[in-house]
Formats: sequence, C-alpha cells, structure tokens
Amino acid sequence: MHLEFGPNAPRGLKLTLVRSGNATVVVFPSGNATIVSSYQAGFKNDGSRRAAVHVIDQVLIPPAMNTIADALRAKVDATVFVGALSSSNAYTGLLAGGTFKGTFLVPTDAAFVKFMGNRSLTVSALQAATNLKQLLDAHIIKDTVISLSSVTNTTLTTASGAKITVKRATDSGTVTFTTASNVGATGQYEFFVTSGNS
Repeated sequence: MHLEFGPNAPRGLKLTLVRSGNATVVVFPSGNATIVSSYQAGFKNDGSRRAAVHVIDQVLIPPAMNTIADALRAKVDATVFVGALSSSNAYTGLLAGGTFKGTFLVPTDAAFVKFMGNRSLTVSALQAATNLKQLLDAHIIKDTVISLSSVTNTTLTTASGAKITVKRATDSGTVTFTTASNVGATGQYEFFVTSGNS
C-alpha cells in the first residue's frame, strides 16, 4: 500500500538519532519515535552488512509544507537565509504565504558563514546591506518549479536576471546549479510547498 501525501510532502528531511538512557530516539520534524529493536540484514561476502532495520513505536508523518516558512523551518541549517528573507522589505510576507510560484535555491548556514567570512560581514550587516534584495534575487527562480528528481540539463533565469545552468549527472543523479561566472552549487534537499492560490 502506498500513502500519498500530496505535492507538498517534503523530501530530504533529516532524522536525528539521540541516545536517551537505554533507548535511542528518532527525532523528526513532526514528532519523535523510540527504536524498539534493531536488526542487521544482507550480509555481503566481505562480512559487512548492506542494510539495517530499526523498528520504531510511532509512524513518522511528513510535516505539512503549506508555506515557504514551513519548508525552511524543516531545514535547521537555513537560519541565515530565513533571516535575510525576513529582513528584506522586498520579500515581506513571502515566508508566511502568498501566491509565489517558483524555486528557492537556499544556501546552508555553512555556505553563508563562508560567504560572510570572505567579506568580513556579520549576519546583522548582511541583513542591513543595501544590496540584500539583489543577493536574494540571485537565489530565486520565479514561475518555474524545479524538481531534483526530474530536472534535465537546462538554463534558467533568476529574479536578478542572472542565467543559471542546471545539470543532472547521469551516473549519480547529482544536480548542480552553475552561474555564468562558474560559481556552482549542488542540490541537496527539496521541499514542495502549496502556497496561496496554487
């Protein structure tokens, strides 16, 4: 049996395993579960195992992704980008809803730390920068929803007017986004959001 959660079901949510006394807890955005028992499976010729089975005491249901904020909250390493969007007058209200259709290329906090370090910027200085909208626009593709699982080689235009080439490696399925100046990034996770009048 297959359960369909709709187009706004998230992909790539991280699970965290936390040891609590004698139990191991699976921490998930919509709730936690305790591992009841575990099994190793599929012994390979070299003696290693190819799979593990963990029986848990709860069903893990993907959290609803009805707004951009819901999707970004599911990714704990996107706080700098969320702060920048929140402080930008151009994107006021975008996080909480609206009728936005498109794709956000969200840098991780580690990517922002590197970016800010190279420019001697603090988070506060980034959020107050006069060219913040231009920076955010470079990470937004309006009117096109890109799925990492089905994208093919194509060139798209960001809200800043810059061209980004999107390529999918045939061997690994890895999706890369490259600008005209050869700055590249790899797509890691994707979340689909149903927002406003979709």
